[in-house]
Parts: sequence; C-alpha cells; structure tokens
Amino acid sequence: MTALFFILLLVTFIAIFKKKYQTSLKLYGLFVVLWIAFFIPHLIRTINIQL
Repeated sequence: MTALFFILLLVTFIAIFKKKYQTSLKLYGLFVVLWIAFFIPHLIRTINIQL
C-alpha cells in the first residue's frame, strides 16, 4: 500500500510539472482520501481503541 501512495504522489508531481493542474488536483485528492482511509484505522489499532 505504501508503494501505491508513492506512485500516486509521483504521478501527481509529474502532472504538476507538465502543467496539467486539473489532473494533479484530482490525483492529490485521491491520495489524501486513500491516505486517510488507510492510516486512520491503522492508527486506531495502534492506540488500541476499540470502536
């Protein structure tokens, strides 16, 4: 999953450098959503909070 995040950020920065701002904003939004969806449950398990 970490490799997916790295690749997604890499593609986002490539889109920024090619001046495709609309695409880069969508990719960055996707990165943020995936990051939140992956790391928040991981953080909850680490802290041992049971919902």
